[in-house]
Amino acid sequence: MSIVYSNRLVSIVILAIAGLSSIYAQTPSITTSVNANPVRLNSRVQISVTLDNCTSSSGIFTMPQIKGLTFLGGPSQQHSSNWVNGNKTSKHVYTYSYSISSTQDIKIPAIKLTTSAGVLTSQPFIIRVLKDGAKMPNTNQQKGLGNLATVIEVSKRKVHLGEPIVFEYKIYNQHNSLEVREYNLPELKGFWKEEVETKEARWETEVINGKRYQVATVGRVVAFPQQTGTFNIEGFNIKGFVRVNFFN
Repeated sequence: MSIVYSNRLVSIVILAIAGLSSIYAQTPSITTSVNANPVRLNSRVQISVTLDNCTSSSGIFTMPQIKGLTFLGGPSQQHSSNWVNGNKTSKHVYTYSYSISSTQDIKIPAIKLTTSAGVLTSQPFIIRVLKDGAKMPNTNQQKGLGNLATVIEVSKRKVHLGEPIVFEYKIYNQHNSLEVREYNLPELKGFWKEEVETKEARWETEVINGKRYQVATVGRVVAFPQQTGTFNIEGFNIKGFVRVNFFN
C-alpha cells in the first residue's frame, strides 16, 4: 500500500502589535546561512553567521577563506534580544559579502567558534552554481518552503495493512517573532491512530539549502492503516501573529 501526502502552505495574520510571547528555544547555537541559492558566476551573495543565546568570546571574528568565493566586505552586525516567559533570548548576526568566482558548486564549511556557551559548530552546506545557459529556478522553486510552511513527515511511504506509520507535523518559520495561536491536524481517514505525547513545542534551528529556519514539531501520531489502497493525506493550516516593528 502506498501513501501520498500533500503539504499546504500556512495562513497567517500579520498584525502590528507588540508584547506577544514566543516559544523560541533558548539553547545556544551557531548557524550559517546564505541569502541566495542557487547562484550564477560573478553574482553577489551574503553569508550570515547567527549566534543564538550566546556571544563570540573574541568579539568580531574573521571568516575563513572559502574556495570559490571572493571576499567583498563585512561583517555588518545585527543584535536583538527578547524576554520569553521571564527568560532572555538573544541573537547576534554577522553578515559577510562575497562574489561567486567559481563555476563549480561551493562548499561552505562548518564554522567552529568559541562562545560564551563554549565551543559551538555550525552545519556545512553547499551553494549550487548554475552552469552557463542553465535557467534560474522559478520563484516558487527557489523559495522552497518560503518564509512559513507546514510539513507532514511520514516514517514510511509503503506499508502493509495494519503496519504502523509515524506522522510528524512540523512548522517551518523564518519570521523573527511568530506566535502560533491555532493549528488543525488532519483526521487521517482510513487509519486507526494513537497520538504520541510530545514535549511543549519549541523552535529549533535547522538550515535547509543554506536557508535558516526555526522548526517546531507540533504533533506526532502513530497510525495503522485499516484498508488497502492509496491515501492522500491533507496538509494543515496554522493561524498566528508576527510582531511588527514600526521603526523598521
